[in-house]
Amino acid sequence: MKFKNTLALCAASLLLLPSCATLYKKSTLFQEQEETIKTLSSDKKGLEEEVGQLREKLAQAAKDTVRETVVPPEMLVEDTIQAAQAGSDSILAPSFLDGLVGKEGWAAMKLTYRGAIFDILAVEDATDIQLFWKDEKEIFGNLQRLKKLAEREDKQLIFATNAGMYKPDRSPQGLYVENGEELAPLDTIEEAFGNFYLQPNGVFLIEKGGASRVVTTEEYENYRDRVLFATQSGPMAVIGGQINPKFNEPSPNVNIRSGVGVDPKGRTIFLISNQKINLYTFGSIFKEVFQCRNALYLDGAISLMYLPVLGRQDLGGDFGPLIGIMKSRKR
Repeated sequence: MKFKNTLALCAASLLLLPSCATLYKKSTLFQEQEETIKTLSSDKKGLEEEVGQLREKLAQAAKDTVRETVVPPEMLVEDTIQAAQAGSDSILAPSFLDGLVGKEGWAAMKLTYRGAIFDILAVEDATDIQLFWKDEKEIFGNLQRLKKLAEREDKQLIFATNAGMYKPDRSPQGLYVENGEELAPLDTIEEAFGNFYLQPNGVFLIEKGGASRVVTTEEYENYRDRVLFATQSGPMAVIGGQINPKFNEPSPNVNIRSGVGVDPKGRTIFLISNQKINLYTFGSIFKEVFQCRNALYLDGAISLMYLPVLGRQDLGGDFGPLIGIMKSRKR
């Protein structure tokens, strides 16, 4: 009897072997799947970390670029001027400049005009303004290198921005004069593609006697012999007290804009928009707010400005000529 029971158990065991093998395979499969899930989870975590690091790098890189600023509507008070020179933060009337430029010889401000915010520097003494392109080793190219140049000379960089337009090799497009030496000739072509050739184009110059001027390309010959610094660009935003007639007020062609003008008292006005604007608005701020008889468009979307008194710390760029103001450090 015992023999029969044993034989029956053996037979049953043989019958169960395939099922046990199947269960073993499933168990092994489950273990493999669990390992795969763990691996995928680990890979996901690693990928998330990599994405996080990439986002940090992108955020850091973005600090050196101009971006379109989203401003709350309540901040867009029409046609207000805020001074930031000498620690002042008062809202001033449009006739602000006469009393604003103090012993430092300049005034920085934020201005809200036609729904856009502008960063602006008004300079009383044009002899403070210099143009930079390259030294004996390399093209400066960006505002960071200009800041380092100031530090090497024991000076403080007060202001910097890209000057006129430039070619792919970062050489000046059109006229460029530095320290009285003409390094690139005047471009007198009138019919070609691009903003530079939108007529009339013009020249921002500083005379050896210290006066700054914005003149049309055609007028430049009247000043050639007394130029210390000069950069050519285009188009002219204001000519003879009038907005360039080729600018269309309702134009949908908007972009970041930067430029320079000279007011009736000879002060040099640099500005850059924080929002995208059309050329008519760009010309209008020079004409209506600063009463500039002449003003020149310097560049568009790529433009940067270093103006730390306003909290603007743009130090990037890949430019040709640059404009800067450096001051000796106070002891």
